[in-house]
This record gives sequence, C-alpha cells and structure tokens, in this order.
Amino acid sequence: EVILSPGRTFEALPKGGLGRVIGFQSAAALPALVIGSLLLSLAVFAMAQFGGLEQFNPLGKLGGVDMAAGLAGIFLGLGCVLVLIPLLLFVGAAFVHLLLLPWSPAGDFGQTYRAYGYVTGAFLVFNFIPCLNYVAGLWSGFTLVIALSRVHRLTWWKVVLSLVVPACVLLAFLLALPALTGSRL
Repeated sequence: EVILSPGRTFEALPKGGLGRVIGFQSAAALPALVIGSLLLSLAVFAMAQFGGLEQFNPLGKLGGVDMAAGLAGIFLGLGCVLVLIPLLLFVGAAFVHLLLLPWSPAGDFGQTYRAYGYVTGAFLVFNFIPCLNYVAGLWSGFTLVIALSRVHRLTWWKVVLSLVVPACVLLAFLLALPALTGSRL
C-alpha cells in the first residue's frame, strides 16, 4: 500500500507507535539481505567460473571451519543489521525533519520518523535488484515527498525544496572540494 497508494496511506497514518516502524524495517531487511546476498554470491561465482579465476572457488571449501565461520558471519551480520536499522532510521528521519523545519511542519518528529521508516522499508528489497533499483529509487523519492507532505500538511514543492536543494548544495561542494584544496581526483 505504501508503494502503490502513498497518498491514501499517509493521509490516514496514525500517531504513536514507533515500534511498528522498526518491526516493518526489520521484516523488510530480511528479504533484502537474502536477495542481496544471493546476487552477490552469484556475481562472485560467475567471476570465478568465467573470469579465469579457477584458484578462487568459493564453493570449493564447504566443510569444517570454513562453514562454521561462514555461518557465524551470517548471524553476526544479521545481528548488526537488526541493531543498525533503528539507529540509521533515527538518524535519517532526524536529518529529514531538520530539513523540513523552516516550513513549520504540522507533525512532530514521530510523524517524520514513521513516514520515512515506512517509505524506506517498503523500497528496501528493490535496492538490491539490478536495473530495477533505479526505477525504485525514483519512485521511493516520489513516495517520500507524498508521505512527508501528507503527514506534515505541507505542499509538495516545499518538501521537494527541502530535500533537493541541500543535496544539490552538498554535491556542488563535493565537486568543488578538489579545486578548493588544490588536489586532483
């Protein structure tokens, strides 16, 4: 519903309950991690098989210590992701809310947190699918603008200005940084 009808979804977004957003993000992260891991493994396997790297065979050692270390790495990675999701969600939503403050948004930080969390969680799995991630990235930006404009009762152009202008200024600064410091890229 977040992807297909964001206007209706965020018009009726209830207040309170930050735990649901974290649960939604965590539930969306698991398939995203599985798809991303499978695509990465497939790419490494294809490079090893077809790239002339016979000595690098990731499927050659599947027993003993190698298998245990791989499983431990998977569980450690999942644990880190489940801890990092609420932290990154909080930091991202705080930055977005800070950018919206000049327009005096009607909602509080909790509304920004929920809107940002649901939009990023809904599109998380598409970030790992090649070619589809570009379309999903544009659609998630469009959906985030709708979500924030609905929960904060702002016009869409104010939200776009709040999100796009700082990104353009940061990009211009990063592009000008080598000229300012006298170094080359």
